[in-house]
Amino acid sequence: METEHDVVADSINVATQHFEETGNVAAAWLAFWGAFANDRPVPETVYVEIERFASCIALMAEKAIISDPIKPLARFDPDEIANIWLGKFEGDPFRSLHKRYRDFKIFQAVLAHYERGMKVKDAIAAVINQPGFSNLDFESIKIIWQKYRKTHATAAISRRQKKRR
Repeated sequence: METEHDVVADSINVATQHFEETGNVAAAWLAFWGAFANDRPVPETVYVEIERFASCIALMAEKAIISDPIKPLARFDPDEIANIWLGKFEGDPFRSLHKRYRDFKIFQAVLAHYERGMKVKDAIAAVINQPGFSNLDFESIKIIWQKYRKTHATAAISRRQKKRR
């Protein structure tokens, strides 16, 4: 019997993998929220990142409450918070995350056609003809398919190979 596809787990896994590969903190927070909101375990690497940021913010808050009462009041510094949040990640974390999820959605669209029995090249051509995907070219989609197929399409490929026997 075939198990139902777990979209929540996929989302958590993609965000976690993106964070682990790139250090993109927005991906870590997305994975954390996906796990937390759906009562799933938080991946260890994600937990460590969330704890890192939370401890930095807590330390800043602690400094504010134990500061000398004669000194000027502590001030919120958005740049300092942003630098703490970003950690070692350089660039725009949301743009990076958008690209990763866009690519994964493209992969899933190809996979859906492939699972219905199409050859990969025909599945890619079908995706190009779908609304929202027409601005993509065949080679770009093929690269995306190749990037994700080993980690996310093994069950579909195995089913196809069994049917051929």
